[in-house]
Amino acid sequence: MKSNATKLMAVLAIMAGVPQIASADNAPFVIAEAGKAKAVIILDKNAGRETRYAATELADFLGKMTGGRFVVTENPVDGFNTIRVGSPYKPSKADELCIRVKDAKTLEITGDGPLGTLYAVDDLLETFGVVYCAPEFDSIPDRPELE
Repeated sequence: MKSNATKLMAVLAIMAGVPQIASADNAPFVIAEAGKAKAVIILDKNAGRETRYAATELADFLGKMTGGRFVVTENPVDGFNTIRVGSPYKPSKADELCIRVKDAKTLEITGDGPLGTLYAVDDLLETFGVVYCAPEFDSIPDRPELE
């Protein structure tokens, strides 16, 4: 259970516009450092078209934000954190999204079905500052350090 001080720090960080993803032990989950990818995006080999699209969109936007090259693959890569898109998930209510740090090396992004997974990816990107303005224009922040 998180302490009140930890909850307050998370609220203050969000209010200050400094989104951060932390594991249960409060160590940040590092996505990029100095403009280099520190995580790979993992898909199940049986992932459907919508989930593959969500993973590709995540890789593209993270690359534009950080300057790093994010790989979408079916297997973890030694030396890199894992961003698992479309993990098996049983929502407790319809249209539920789930973005969580499973352990110090694994971030899960999923939701109620393939469309929920896409919405979860978009929600995370918006948390990092992406603004979807128009079909051909997005506002993407420059974030070479991302955690």
